[in-house]
Amino acid sequence: MADSLLNTLQGMNLSELVQVARVAGLGNLSRDLPKNVLVEAILEDEALPADALEVRRVAIERHIARYKNRLLSQLPGCTGKCTSYGCPDVIVTRCWLGFSRDML
Repeated sequence: MADSLLNTLQGMNLSELVQVARVAGLGNLSRDLPKNVLVEAILEDEALPADALEVRRVAIERHIARYKNRLLSQLPGCTGKCTSYGCPDVIVTRCWLGFSRDML
């Protein structure tokens, strides 16, 4: 069984491995990680070090949740979840750089 899973994982591309890792509860991992690191993380079911961008995304989401009523007029269609709002990484980074002092 373990060899079969290993073979299946090794046959996947990076995007597929990132999705499998996310479903396994390992968070939003970067496609820049080497394939063998992603495969090992999934097999070991062990959390990798937190991605700095993901930490910032979570901080932004918490801030939006805390002040949602005030912010909704500025963020039409925002659900308070950066991933569901569709903010690409560059927008999350720009948001963090511009507003991190207000969020902390």
